Amino acid sequence: DLSSTSVHNDVTPRSEPAVPAGPGTRHSLAIAAGGDGRGLYLFGGSRQAKGGFKPKVFDDLWYFRESIVKGSELLGEWTLLGLVQSSAPVPWPPPRGHHSLVTLAAGSGVDVGVLLFGGALCIPGCSCYNDTWVWSPQIKRWSEAKVPKLPIHRYRQTLVPTDEGYGTFLGSFLLFGGESYKPYMYHNSVQKLSFPHGWLKQRISAAKSTEMAESQGAQLPLWSAPHPSVALPPSLKFASLDSGPGVGEAGFSPVLIALLGLAAVLLCCWRTSRKRLGYSKPEVEG
Repeated sequence: DLSSTSVHNDVTPRSEPAVPAGPGTRHSLAIAAGGDGRGLYLFGGSRQAKGGFKPKVFDDLWYFRESIVKGSELLGEWTLLGLVQSSAPVPWPPPRGHHSLVTLAAGSGVDVGVLLFGGALCIPGCSCYNDTWVWSPQIKRWSEAKVPKLPIHRYRQTLVPTDEGYGTFLGSFLLFGGESYKPYMYHNSVQKLSFPHGWLKQRISAAKSTEMAESQGAQLPLWSAPHPSVALPPSLKFASLDSGPGVGEAGFSPVLIALLGLAAVLLCCWRTSRKRLGYSKPEVEG
């Protein structure tokens, strides 16, 4: 049973009072869309602890499925797919931030999972990763890919999928940049990760057969009813690129106008103080 108030049976939950309704506030997280275009995955990230310097780093995996968009209101649901401790028997990526999360077979029309690479655990002081993980939504499991000749561990890198022939979905990914500790360095090289030939096509076929079985009434996990999310206030709008400065009719921001006024007042005060102290310019005799 998968819902926003439950954790999958195969995952050992943390000893927390209750499963939250969503991932909550955090930074350094990674998001990737599902291959079927119906939602998105979120993994990891960090949040500053209250009253302390040590941040909380996450290893939880969430899925948001969009239900409907009505005006400025988005309806959908966050589902917690799992979070585990490092000692749990189920394979699971360690907590991290600044990692890469990439959609597998984007544009295939089916959700075959996401690819996770790298990142760092900073609590404080950073330990970087160079591990590669694949999430399989059909079995609700992470599996670590045993990749020979791993790249140097890093975080803040960019990983993108590449399709070497339109519609072939060969399972190749390009890696660029990032930052590493021990050795401390920045990266400016490009590396390619390639899965075995036919690997991604097999996942697509398996996902399509699963969706067919679901449409025929097979006993598979179901999504619970959606709930409304918080909508933006009507007063908030995105600025247009063609609107110029966009603040005030004259094109000057209120901050700039206030600074110019303050500068004029200070200049007047400075001139008055010089006259009082006898620094006025002497008159030149004719």
